[in-house]
Amino acid sequence: MIMTALITRSGLNKRRNLLAAGLVLGLGIAVFFAVLIRNPYAIDWHHTYRPAALAMALGKSPFTEVPLFFAAPWVLIPVIPFALLPEDIGRSLWLVLSIVMFALICYRLGGKPITLLAFLLSAPIAHCIQVGNVEWIVLLGFILPPQFGLIF
Repeated sequence: MIMTALITRSGLNKRRNLLAAGLVLGLGIAVFFAVLIRNPYAIDWHHTYRPAALAMALGKSPFTEVPLFFAAPWVLIPVIPFALLPEDIGRSLWLVLSIVMFALICYRLGGKPITLLAFLLSAPIAHCIQVGNVEWIVLLGFILPPQFGLIF
C-alpha cells in the first residue's frame, strides 16, 4: 500500500517511466564500479577538495590546512560525507553524483536528450567530472529558488 502510493506520487506509475528510472539507476551503478575498478586519478579531489573537507570535518580551517584550497568554504559541506569514505569509493560516488547533478541542471534548464548528451560530453564538463571538481554546486544556483540560489 505504501509502496504503491510512493510509486504513484513519484510519477513512476507508468511502465515506461519505471523502466527509465531502472535504467538510470543501473547506469549509475555501472559507472560507479567502472570508476572504482579503473581508478582514474582525480587530481582536484585528491589534492584539494577531499583534504579540505576532512580538515573542515575535524574543525580546522581548510585554508590553512590545504594550500591549494581557495574556494568558498560552504562548498565543502556536501563534500564531507564523500570525503569521510575511503578515497576510491568517495571519489567514485562523487563522480556519479556529479554526472547526475550536471544532467539534472541541464534538464531543468530545458535541455532535450541530445542537448543533455552534448552538454555532458563537452570538454569543460567532462574535465570537471574527471578531476573531481565542484562546479555543479555553483550551477545549482540557476535552478534553485532565489532565496537559496543566491547563496551559490
